Amino acid sequence: PVSSNMAKAFTLVFYIIPEDLDDLQIPNAFAIPKEKNEITLTDIEKFFPLEGKFQFRFQYMHGDALVWLDLNNRKVKVPQYDDKIVMKVTRKVKKADLTSELSEDEPKHFEYT
Repeated sequence: PVSSNMAKAFTLVFYIIPEDLDDLQIPNAFAIPKEKNEITLTDIEKFFPLEGKFQFRFQYMHGDALVWLDLNNRKVKVPQYDDKIVMKVTRKVKKADLTSELSEDEPKHFEYT
């Protein structure tokens, strides 16, 4: 038997991509094998399940205002809201720009998740 002390840490990170018409009420999620309070921006970038370059903004309560916080330091622990890590993710290269990079002879298809 494995005691709870020996169980591996596991945190779900919730996210939406507004340009994909994701809804904050029904977010996407992925797992990071760390305790929630130990997750850094580097971990987010490492385990984020989609390919490409993204800007990550974290839901955060600043005083009475709910804001989307940008982080510049990859080693800082990411903020939480309502005891969860919730992100708004923006592509640095838009989907439309990806299609223009394909030649006319290549099939044009994308997988949507």
